[in-house]
Order: sequence, then C-alpha cells, then structure tokens
Amino acid sequence: MSLTAMILSTAILAAPRQDASMYAPPAEMKQVEFMVGNWKSEGSGMGMDGQESKIKGSAVAKMAVGGRYLEWVTDDEMDGFGKMQGEFKLTYNTMISKWEGVWFDSMSPYSMRAYGTLKDGVLDMMSEEVDMPEMGKTKFNIVYKKISDKKVDLVVSLVMGEQKIPAVTHHYTKN
Repeated sequence: MSLTAMILSTAILAAPRQDASMYAPPAEMKQVEFMVGNWKSEGSGMGMDGQESKIKGSAVAKMAVGGRYLEWVTDDEMDGFGKMQGEFKLTYNTMISKWEGVWFDSMSPYSMRAYGTLKDGVLDMMSEEVDMPEMGKTKFNIVYKKISDKKVDLVVSLVMGEQKIPAVTHHYTKN
C-alpha cells in the first residue's frame, strides 16, 4: 500500500462520524402530511375564450425521497383542453426558511418554481415569473387549503400587479 493510500485510509477512519439527523427530512414536512393520499377532484378553470371550463380529475400524493419531498401527481380532464397530467414536488427549504415547490405538466414546456409559507393548513406560494404564450411574463399564486381531513382546495391565480385572478380551482376529496 502506498503512503498516500495509508494516509487517506487513516484520515477516513479517524474522521468524526456525522450525526444521522443531519440528513433527516426537515421537521416541517410533517405539516404537509394532510395532503398524502388518493384524491378525486372537481373544479373549474378559465378557458382560452375567457369562459369557465369544467375540470375533473384525480391526484395521488405521497412522501418521497426519504420523506424529504411531498410528491403530488395529478391526472385531469379539462373541457376544451383535454387531458393534462401534472406533478408538484414540495419541500421545506431550511436554507431560506420557506416552502419551495416545482410544478411540471403535460401542457407546458417549462417548470414553474414557487416559494411560500404554510400556516393553519394554508400553503400559500408565489411563483417566479414564467413566460406564458400570449400573456408574456406572468406570476402565479398557488394556494392549497386544508378544509378537513378529507378535503383540500387548490386555487391557482394569475397575479396582475396587486390583483390575483383565479385561473384554476380544484376541490379535492380523499378516497
């Protein structure tokens, strides 16, 4: 064995062991456990013509990546739009002390990142700007609200200056 290999082996073995809790999911993740489960949804959205469009669908939510993330996967049918699948990954970012989420869906060529707070069963997040076709740079306010142990509402609003205009509303009921 070379001298370098011996020194490295000794250094690795002598290094202090790291506390396993350093790698544990943030304690705040317990606050979103109410979202875990299989859900059915009904709701509405703003159609391209400005008229209300009905939405029916489902969602499956589970803790993922060792409990570090909530994974919310949707499968919806929207009048006038057809099928849309989406996935929301949510975690508590301890470095910035905020909830951080990323949304992906089958109708968008990009992801949407959002940050926010969770208080009294209301997860309130603001997205970074995204470039929307025919709308330009746009922000979205995403709000999940625990209604009961078996009901969660979701409202996604367009943010226009100080005004928030609901674009999509879902009423989720746990199966």
